[in-house]
Amino acid sequence: MSTCTDHMGEDSPWPKTIALAQARSLLGLWRDMPSPKARTALNPLAFGGRILPHLNIMRRVGSGGRVDDVHFDLVGGVVRDTVPRLRPGAMALGGAAPDEDRVMLFRFYAKCLSDKVPVAFTGQYLSETKVRTHLLCLCLPLDIGRDGPAESILAGAWFLPVDSKHQGGPIGVFEEIPVGRLQASAAQSLKM
Repeated sequence: MSTCTDHMGEDSPWPKTIALAQARSLLGLWRDMPSPKARTALNPLAFGGRILPHLNIMRRVGSGGRVDDVHFDLVGGVVRDTVPRLRPGAMALGGAAPDEDRVMLFRFYAKCLSDKVPVAFTGQYLSETKVRTHLLCLCLPLDIGRDGPAESILAGAWFLPVDSKHQGGPIGVFEEIPVGRLQASAAQSLKM
């Protein structure tokens, strides 16, 4: 599995710094898109080779209010390596019953769709292979010009090492990060 943390020590601050810098860059590219933030206006080359493996493009199916109302159209390589069942065409839960350690994660997708505003969050969960995983995610709504929820989400996902300080932290608890704080703060100021 390749991540932005390869070749770095478990307790190194660099993986978090890299992930935050990439999330800020992604947010800036999204903000520069003209409204209605049309998915068709996305330019993959603008994201650069370092961010692309962390990106997902998802679209709303149904009302967008249920956890499994999200369909993955693009799954970045890092995300696919970390969660092998996430392939283009997969639904958020893949038809499985919600795993309580991960269901809160999908609620942020629904919030991004319904509120049509960026949502950032961080937290730890047990992966499908029962590995403690620390996630930083930024969800950006696309195709927001109509009434009702957004049609799509551009999401960046960074899987970070669980350092020794956070090894005993809560599982399945995700904290929303105010997007303005994500953009303006240094890595050390976020509760990661």
